[in-house]
Parts: sequence; structure tokens; C-alpha cells
Amino acid sequence: MKVLITENQYSIILIESKKEKIPIKLKKVKVFSETVLSKAQEEMGVSLKMLFTWSAAVGGILTPLDDFISKGNFNLTPYQATSILVAVVAIIFGESKRSINKLLKIIKEENITDDFNKVLSKAEELKSVFLDFMESLNVATYTMTNILSYAFLIPVLPILWEISQTGFNIKETEEIIVRILAFGLTSISGNLLKSIISKIIKRFRE
Repeated sequence: MKVLITENQYSIILIESKKEKIPIKLKKVKVFSETVLSKAQEEMGVSLKMLFTWSAAVGGILTPLDDFISKGNFNLTPYQATSILVAVVAIIFGESKRSINKLLKIIKEENITDDFNKVLSKAEELKSVFLDFMESLNVATYTMTNILSYAFLIPVLPILWEISQTGFNIKETEEIIVRILAFGLTSISGNLLKSIISKIIKRFRE
């Protein structure tokens, strides 16, 4: 039996589907980040307390970098790929010098310095583009740590773009905020997160 729905009902179904994807995507990013960091601590004997504190934001950087390595011209073992990923985010997020130096020593011993430099360059480019984007939204840039704490949004920007192309409203924005905060993925206040996401959706509509 065929069921006919109106265009408005179809739009509502699409929006609801996209809203559900956001917390699911963020949860996967956080789990991926914690898995990589745990593996590094266990196999390389480094302390990554600060990175674990920002695991969701770290995942926002780790995820595209892991994709960059997997799709790029790299010939790395899982151990080497992990060491590069963790060393890069340790530098980007300002982990302790002791841990960074230990990771860099491993990279040198594995003879993968060139690969590391390529991934670090990509990370710096990603950070720069993201910071420019956030500043274009007139989001206050208090400190680098605060700005990078927003990095958990990077993996869901494509979803937010898709949402921006629909008949989205303020009430639905609030629902997204509630779903994100329910997962405990960020220490950002609900009001600030609402402001940022509203600005992102508005920018994508322009």
C-alpha cells in the first residue's frame, strides 16, 4: 500500500533524520579519539591527560587526519599511523612537552618524519581554516584552547550545512543543543553552543 505524505511532512522527516545523526556522529568521534589515545598510552608509554580532557574536540581533528592518512599516499603500519596522529594532536592542543618529545622520538626512530610533517601541515591547515571560519561568525576567540574546544563541531559541519538548506527554525536548533549536551561531549554552555550553531546555520544559508 502506498502512503502519500505532504512536502512539509517529508521536510520534517528529513530534518529529524539529520538531527539524529549529529549526536551519533559526535559519539563516534569521541569513542574514536579515546580509542586512539588509549592505544598510544598503552603502546608508547606516554601520558595524554590533557588530550583525554578534550577528547571530543581532539576527535574533531583526529577524524579528518585519519581519513587523510588512509586515503593518502602513505605506507604506514597501524603503530606508525597512531604515533603520527597522536603526536600531531599533541602539538595542536599543546600537550606537555615531555609527552610531545617522547612521541617525536618514536617518529624519528620509526623513520617516518616526512610522513609526520605532511600530516602536521594538514592539521595546521585544518586548524587555520576552522579558526578563520569561527572568527567569521564573530565568535569570541578568548584563547587557543577555548577555540579548539569547538573542534568537535568539525565532523558535523556537513550535516549542519544540509540542515541549513531545509526549513529549519529556532525550536529545532534548541533540540540539537539538548541532544549534544545530553551526551556530555563538551563543556561549552548551552547558550553559547546555541549561539554558535545558529550562526553556523545562518552562514550556510547565505
